[in-house]
Amino acid sequence: MNTKLTVVAGGWVLVALLLGGCVAQPSVSLEMEDSAVEVRSYQSRTYEGVAVTTVMHAMVSTLQDLGFVIKMGDARLGLVSASRFEHGGFGAANGELLITATVRETSPEDVEVRVNARLGMLPVEDPEPYRDFFAAVSQALFLEHRAVPAKAGG
Repeated sequence: MNTKLTVVAGGWVLVALLLGGCVAQPSVSLEMEDSAVEVRSYQSRTYEGVAVTTVMHAMVSTLQDLGFVIKMGDARLGLVSASRFEHGGFGAANGELLITATVRETSPEDVEVRVNARLGMLPVEDPEPYRDFFAAVSQALFLEHRAVPAKAGG
């Protein structure tokens, strides 16, 4: 009788394993949706007539001016990562605001910047903060381009 119970129990285990293999697996799609293309459009800017290093310096300066702490910067790869803590009020979100930016030369005279922001684990999908950030970077590039070197000893 013990043998019969073992065979029946083993049969149920086998059935459970076989049926478990029939469970639909979630599909993963690597196709870009229209909304992803829209998000990329406001996360990206092209700057003309400037060098990659100049844009990198302007971005780092802008992030620091906005209260971010630079976590990582790699000029060779064109990467900058920075964060600051957001104190929400009246129902606004709290958490670490993380910005990652890539800078790459698209032609000898053009540099493309793409910025990605996350508040905690949620992506920032509102276009306005990106517009504000790129406006600040553009202003930093303008000021850097117009900067007059200081004279020594004066």
